[in-house]
Amino acid sequence: MALKPYSKGDVIWMDAVPYTDLLDFKDRPVFVVSNIPGDDYIVCEITKEYRDMPGIIQINSYDFITGSLRIMSYVRVDKIFTLHRDLIQRSIGKLKPVKILEIINNLKSVIDNY
Repeated sequence: MALKPYSKGDVIWMDAVPYTDLLDFKDRPVFVVSNIPGDDYIVCEITKEYRDMPGIIQINSYDFITGSLRIMSYVRVDKIFTLHRDLIQRSIGKLKPVKILEIINNLKSVIDNY
C-alpha cells in the first residue's frame, strides 16, 4: 500500500463531493480531517457561501502555511464525510496549526452538542 500524501489540515480539491441528498455532486475544496486506513479520507466541505450557524469556520489566505484559496471560504464541520483518494484532483495547501486546532475543536463541539 502506498503512503498517503495528505493528512489532517491539508486542503485538497476533490471530484464529485456529494450533496446531502446524494442526487447531485460538485467538485469542491475540502479540509482533510483524517487519512484513515485504506484508501479513504475523512473530510469537511469547504464553501464560499457563509451561513450563520454553528460549525462554520472562516479561512483566508493568511490561514495557510502553503498554498491558498482564491477567495475567503468557510469550512463546514457539520458537513463531514468519507471520500476515496481517487477523487482527489490536486493539493491546494496546508493550514496553520492554530487554524487546524480551531476547526477540529469546532468539529468536536458539533458532535458533542448536536
